Amino acid sequence: MSDIPARVIATSFALVAFALCLISGTFAGNDFATVLYRSILVMMFTWAVGRAVGSVMQVTVEDYVNRYKEAKPVPVVELLSDDSDDSEYAKIGKEVKSDVDEQHQRLSNDDIDIEELLNAA
Repeated sequence: MSDIPARVIATSFALVAFALCLISGTFAGNDFATVLYRSILVMMFTWAVGRAVGSVMQVTVEDYVNRYKEAKPVPVVELLSDDSDDSEYAKIGKEVKSDVDEQHQRLSNDDIDIEELLNAA
């Protein structure tokens, strides 16, 4: 199980909190050192909170996906192959091939004079 989604969520929480603290501290008129110090503290705290929230979210999503896969498995489809002559698909393929061969034979046996067709048009 990868913890990348939890780390991404934690980092996002921390960076948003850091930016908000910088902006609100600056607008409040605090000096730069105080704003930066408080922003870094808030960033560390919100990273820990984000890591916990991200881990819970990740476990929840993985659990849901696993239950969905168990409830609705991917169906197994019989593959066409030359080895299985008794399969339904092989029988259908033989019927289609014989129909095509019969039509081809019938067309090749018909003596059609191309010149007659061109002159008639």
